[in-house]
Amino acid sequence: MKIAALSLWAVLTGAPDPLILASTGGCARPTALPAVAYNFQSTPPQVTHNLDFQGLSQFSVDTVFARHTNEVFLKAGITQGFTKINHSAAFRYQQDPVSNTVCMYVDKIDVVVSYEPVVHIASNFPYGSCRFKTTWEHELRHVNTDLITLTEYGGNMKQAAAYASQSLGAIGPFPVTQLEAQQQAVMGRIGTVIDKALDDIGTVRMQRQQLIDTREEYMRVSRACPNEPLR
Repeated sequence: MKIAALSLWAVLTGAPDPLILASTGGCARPTALPAVAYNFQSTPPQVTHNLDFQGLSQFSVDTVFARHTNEVFLKAGITQGFTKINHSAAFRYQQDPVSNTVCMYVDKIDVVVSYEPVVHIASNFPYGSCRFKTTWEHELRHVNTDLITLTEYGGNMKQAAAYASQSLGAIGPFPVTQLEAQQQAVMGRIGTVIDKALDDIGTVRMQRQQLIDTREEYMRVSRACPNEPLR
């Protein structure tokens, strides 16, 4: 019985280019470091029960395990953990009306991480049956592992956003007409750094999920309900 899946995606605001360098002259140094707010949100697992073994076999999974050549494992459950990341920024400005140029500073960054798990359980197992409950308990381990990992390492994205914004320093001076483009570039740079932090967390998530999906665990789940043969 093969029961595993992990899906990861991110929504980032802004474009990655062009790279902005702190001004070497013309703009005063920032008087304060940017404030960074981080918020983690999660929803209860959404459970679907409308796909049979064949339907679940169409899902690709990220975990692997060794098996004997004469063993056949069915996908009885799939867990998809969808992670969305959004970030926004507020800016401060100093404008020179003579040259019509602007100095820009990152004032605050908001990072919001949301986790939305979806658990698919094979319709071959009647709702409330032993195999349904055993499969659900296994999949819930995947969900809880995601929650623990994202909670434990989520602060890394806050730190990444803080580092990216602090390294920018004073941005400019540049013509007022470039203000929107400069804002988008800043958002892109911050997003690139957050994206790297997300990739690092994804690696930890995958390692922890793999510890759950072992041949021994699949054999345990398969044998947990002797009075309910697979069909």
